[in-house]
Amino acid sequence: MGNSNKNIISSDDFSKELLSAFKDYTEDVTQAIEKAVEATAKEAVKETKKSAPNKTGKYSKSFVQKKGETQGERIVYSKDRYQLTHLLEHGHAKRNGGRTKPIEHIGPARDKAVETLEKQIEDIIKKGGG
Repeated sequence: MGNSNKNIISSDDFSKELLSAFKDYTEDVTQAIEKAVEATAKEAVKETKKSAPNKTGKYSKSFVQKKGETQGERIVYSKDRYQLTHLLEHGHAKRNGGRTKPIEHIGPARDKAVETLEKQIEDIIKKGGG
C-alpha cells in the first residue's frame, strides 16, 4: 500500500496557504475597487460638466477630480469657480429681492456616481477582483 499521508497538510501549512490566498484576494479586490473609483470619478466630472450652466463655458470646464486623503477616495470639484457651486446648485437671493432657481448639476452627477460605484464594488467583490 502507498503512503496515505501525502494528501494531508499540517495546520500550519494550511493556515499559511489560506492567509496567502486571502491576501491575494484582498489585493486584487482593492486594486479593482481603486480603478472603479477613479473611472467613476472621471465619469462624474463629465456628467457635472455636461449638466452645469454654460453661459461662458468657464464654469463647466472648471470641474476636475483629485485623489482624496484616504486610499480610494476621489473628490470632484470646481478648481477655480468653487464660489459659484453652492449658489448655482441651490439658488440664491437676488440683489433686488426674490431668488434664482437652483440649477442642480452636482447632486445628480454625485448620486449617479454613487449608485454606479456601489454596483461595481458588489460585482468586484463577487468576482474576487478579477
